[in-house]
Amino acid sequence: MKIHSVHNGCEANWADSDAAKNVFLKDSNFKYSDKENADYIIFHGCTFTQHKEDETKNTILELLNSTTKKIIISGCFLKEYVQHERVQYIKNEKLPAFIDSLQQEIKTKAIAEEQPKQNLLPFVTISRGCYGNCTFCSIKQAKGSNVSRKIEEILIDIEVRQDLDYIKLVGDEVAGYGREIGLNLKILVDAIIEKFPSVKLKFGSLNCKLLKKYTKEELAIFAYPNVIGNVHIPIQSASNSVLQTMSRGYTIEEYSAIYKTLKSLGVANISADIICGFPGETEDDHKRNLDYIIQNQFEFMEIFAYQERDGTKAAVLEQMDYSIRKNRAIQLIVNYIKGYGKWHNLPFNTLVKQQRVFNTNIKFN
Repeated sequence: MKIHSVHNGCEANWADSDAAKNVFLKDSNFKYSDKENADYIIFHGCTFTQHKEDETKNTILELLNSTTKKIIISGCFLKEYVQHERVQYIKNEKLPAFIDSLQQEIKTKAIAEEQPKQNLLPFVTISRGCYGNCTFCSIKQAKGSNVSRKIEEILIDIEVRQDLDYIKLVGDEVAGYGREIGLNLKILVDAIIEKFPSVKLKFGSLNCKLLKKYTKEELAIFAYPNVIGNVHIPIQSASNSVLQTMSRGYTIEEYSAIYKTLKSLGVANISADIICGFPGETEDDHKRNLDYIIQNQFEFMEIFAYQERDGTKAAVLEQMDYSIRKNRAIQLIVNYIKGYGKWHNLPFNTLVKQQRVFNTNIKFN
């Protein structure tokens, strides 16, 4: 970025102008330039007398007429004399903050330009790690506690992807974005849409334990016109006793309340996960799962037979035979497809053969 500076008035004004120029020149991304080739012209004006005020106004007009550059007016001014889209007035004491913002802007652009623009995946990581410690999951062991990225960093990743069909915000705790740094997902989404109004967004898996802390206004982000695809909220189990053993941090009643709120806000497509055959799951618990997916309309289901992971708390619990886990998962899949077909008026065979509406970790013989 190229900078040119001019001034009128006293020696103090001259010194301020020179100091601003030197601050720019300390950054290798900025070059001092003549007026014609500059990106910004910094004018330290003077209004000590009426004569100097008139001179300042005339200088601004001359700069507007002789260049197409952006003009920053600093130094001494009593009012914003000339209104123009290329003119910005900044008090001298606020000029360092403006310089910092310009430096950040050019560094952001430089980083964006360094990123490859071809074969970009539509995924942008917004956080890593977990707030909780589910007994069946090893992510917390592998990645530790949640760490959210700064909004500015995320916007850089989105900028180079803004022309893709969609961008998916991913992380281990997407719903908990920013909690540890005084932010939240709504603040991030609003910032993204403000800067990229036409971007289409999807979200990674959203934990009900965190969503239940959202206000209705915060939940409304999932109904934004920019949001497409399924809003994915794992159930894991419709049994409160199993959820407690899993250390999920919510009840099925709390899950249902969030589901109903999202539907009332206009969220059309909600998808979910269920784990079948978790240690301690009874026949009654399994029936609760079967009933729950029929009572609610999910656009996609991840239906898994529980598999223990070494090092997790659930792995040392008494395990049920894998054939039981598998059979329960198959029953859930069949129940789900029947329910899905009923909601969409589609025959069972069509769904099984032509439409992928579920995912599972079991193999069919």
